[in-house]
Amino acid sequence: MTKWLIIITLAITVGIFGFLYSQSIRQSTPDGTKAQSVNAIAVVHSYKDGVHQYSGQLRLAHSCYAVTAETQGDAGNVKNQHIILNVVDNMAHEGFCSQIVTRYPFDVILDAPEDVNTTLVVNGAIVPMNIRETAWNPTAGGYITPLNKPGQ
Repeated sequence: MTKWLIIITLAITVGIFGFLYSQSIRQSTPDGTKAQSVNAIAVVHSYKDGVHQYSGQLRLAHSCYAVTAETQGDAGNVKNQHIILNVVDNMAHEGFCSQIVTRYPFDVILDAPEDVNTTLVVNGAIVPMNIRETAWNPTAGGYITPLNKPGQ
């Protein structure tokens, strides 16, 4: 009887660790399709009445990061907008951090023309995006981030 209990426990353990490993190496978009670029971040975009909404997730090495998201317009051209993500590692300041890959969601809203050129900047470096267009989906709590007015 003990032999079967050990075999079942090992099978369940291998299954759980196999699942966690496959999730850590797989980069996919929210609808389950493979991302076009390994380093690209999947971003969902919607547009309505001059307002753009960008949502996505960063996958980071552990659970002690702080991620802030903001938008910034290009002073010379209203059609160029930047989504700026600042990632801070708080491992030295936290008492406990789980050492598994953790997803950090971000959501920004900006006012811009419909044909806006958007770049994603993470800690000062431009990161490619795989953008998936969806219907307008307003945030539950209203506008979370300040809106960038064209020309500002």
